[in-house]
Amino acid sequence: MQSEAGVMPCGQRRSGRCSAPLAAAARVWLRALVILVLGVLPAVGLGAGQSAGSGALLVLQPVMQAVQLAPYLSVLEDPGGSLRLDEVRSDSWARQFAPLPEGRTAFGVSSSAWWVRLEASNPGSEAVAWVLDVPHNTTDYIDSYEVRPDGAVVTQLAGDHRPFEMQRPPSETFNFSYLTAASASSEIYLRFAYDSAGIINVYQEASTAAGFAQQQHTKAVWLGIFLGATLLVILYNFFLMLSVREAPFFWYLLYASAATLMYLSLSGLGYRYLWHFSPQLSDIIPNMAVILFYMLAVQFSRSFLETRVRVPRLDRILLGLMILTAVSALLLLVGFRGLSVNLTLLIGLVLGLFPVLGAWLWYQGHQIARGYTLAWTIWSLTVIGAILRYAGIIPSDSISIGATRFGLISQTVLLAFALADRINILRNESSAPKSAS
Repeated sequence: MQSEAGVMPCGQRRSGRCSAPLAAAARVWLRALVILVLGVLPAVGLGAGQSAGSGALLVLQPVMQAVQLAPYLSVLEDPGGSLRLDEVRSDSWARQFAPLPEGRTAFGVSSSAWWVRLEASNPGSEAVAWVLDVPHNTTDYIDSYEVRPDGAVVTQLAGDHRPFEMQRPPSETFNFSYLTAASASSEIYLRFAYDSAGIINVYQEASTAAGFAQQQHTKAVWLGIFLGATLLVILYNFFLMLSVREAPFFWYLLYASAATLMYLSLSGLGYRYLWHFSPQLSDIIPNMAVILFYMLAVQFSRSFLETRVRVPRLDRILLGLMILTAVSALLLLVGFRGLSVNLTLLIGLVLGLFPVLGAWLWYQGHQIARGYTLAWTIWSLTVIGAILRYAGIIPSDSISIGATRFGLISQTVLLAFALADRINILRNESSAPKSAS
């Protein structure tokens, strides 16, 4: 096993030459990160100052499936969270509804209530039964108010602080069902709010009832595949750990378990089947799952890369990052939810730099870092993309939401292969002196 002191300078490694491809890989990653930062920061300013002309009329069709509603929405922030439906419909407040900036549906961490307005029209000769789906499923309260042409208001309530039985039809996401009569229109208001603070994302899709049922079937298949693949990998590595008895396998199992818990939380499966009976658990588990996921990601990296032996100074920084993550958990438990969520998002961006750590160690001659670098690059792109989507810097859509789940599962599987590669590398390193003698 190679120690930090045993790393030979460039030109004196076993290969007898510098590993130019590894250096190039590290430079490419750093260049991509700089481009990302330089590209994202101007986007923040553009998103705040421009709009895409949204708020148009949604024309209902006899057949619809997952129609993105961002172009048809207008939004109003209620900082005090005290406005009622009749107030937001009054002239003074109605004029303050604004199109979504650049079509982006997320507004970061907020303690305000957010009102969203949608106008839908059915020009056909038959009534259209349709479903409005809200995929961001960790919001405390989502209220739907449908104002019909005769002035009647139909109210539907959802959110993870409310009983799951209120969800009709049943789904991992929050949804609302409407029936718009022939040659009629509806004015719909949705109110998004938290008890204290949380990530606001008003992304929505519209489908006819049959289209929504088909979409749910397809989604259930993919959710099952993702979850089943993760559990199989965890089980396989559990038996492998019993055989090899190395610490990285233990931390990987804990990390993969935390990733599974986070997957259950963010997909809505956990709320639907496990903890929908408790608003407290619905509050704590999704946020704690992310925090635990981050802490175990750092600890797994320390164990896998042997940073305590190979790079002691960097190892101390990683320990500090774990302590900072624990502070985020403490803030959540004592009631500072908004501050905790913001700190967690920041830590996620820092963890996105871990491929650079892996590439640097790989370039320095620590071959065990090669599988880690490849797997963590997938992790980094997945997590950074999700955080930028939550912050409203990049738009939400079905592709970006699906990519987050796919990236998470892919990285978990790739890390299992990286562990196997690590064993082979260490065995070769230990057998090399024997063969030389």
